[in-house]
Amino acid sequence: MPVTNLDRFVRLNVVGLFWGFVVVGTLFFLVPDGVVAFTDRVGAWFGDFPQAPQTGFRLWLSLTTGYMVLVSLLAYLIQRDIHGNRSLLLVLAAGKLTSSVTCLLFYMFSLAAFGYLLNFLVDGSIVLNCLLLYRLLDPSRRRPGFPRWLERGGRGRSILTGVLATMLPDAADEKGAGGAESADFAEDVLDYLRGFGPAAPRALVPALLTIEYGTILWFGTLRPFTRLDAAERERYLRGFENSRFYLRERVLFPIRLLATTLFYSRPEQEAVTGYERPRIDRSGAAVQP
Repeated sequence: MPVTNLDRFVRLNVVGLFWGFVVVGTLFFLVPDGVVAFTDRVGAWFGDFPQAPQTGFRLWLSLTTGYMVLVSLLAYLIQRDIHGNRSLLLVLAAGKLTSSVTCLLFYMFSLAAFGYLLNFLVDGSIVLNCLLLYRLLDPSRRRPGFPRWLERGGRGRSILTGVLATMLPDAADEKGAGGAESADFAEDVLDYLRGFGPAAPRALVPALLTIEYGTILWFGTLRPFTRLDAAERERYLRGFENSRFYLRERVLFPIRLLATTLFYSRPEQEAVTGYERPRIDRSGAAVQP
């Protein structure tokens, strides 16, 4: 699987967490009272917080050090294989959520020390960060192909089918909703785009959204494009083609270009127009007319 910019971002993020845990954990172990005193001094910049008590009993320090070692190892394993160890992000988030929530409870019901509030905010942000990374690594987001919005049954597919049915009225049913032929032609258009890579179909999304909801601005109705009847759709799309506003005219252009190219590339249309695509000899010996 090729390494993407997203992979690099996630890995760099987790490496940063790893070194943050190592540094903070080491400071807690070596100078625990110094860390507590430092948080008190920082808290004085923001308000009048009570001083955190110091204790010479190190049982809690031992448990804290063990916890920091654990989260450091989790971050290390995650960055080694961000996809294979994706689920460990949830384990890391669970540990940080526990420390964040307990610090908030201690701050509210025990002692309003700045250290409690600071740890609640820091660990809480780490929880949100881990959940975001987990979502970004979702395998379905990396699947090549089209957005779900353009898959069969998706809203985008319905919009595209309606646009093509309006351009090819013989393919539409009596309600102008687009019959089986226009639905098949929509699949041809999307199949053609697949050849350019997974990002290609996303270029259609802004155009389809503009067509669907532009009726409010350009057709004076709250009904989206897919709710218009056949005659209304035809008038509406003609407004795009005849518009003097360049950006509006460009909205329909890529769809019209794809539709025209693919429609007249069909064998039955080639027979009508008298033009046939050259049949290429894959051996490279010759090109046959």
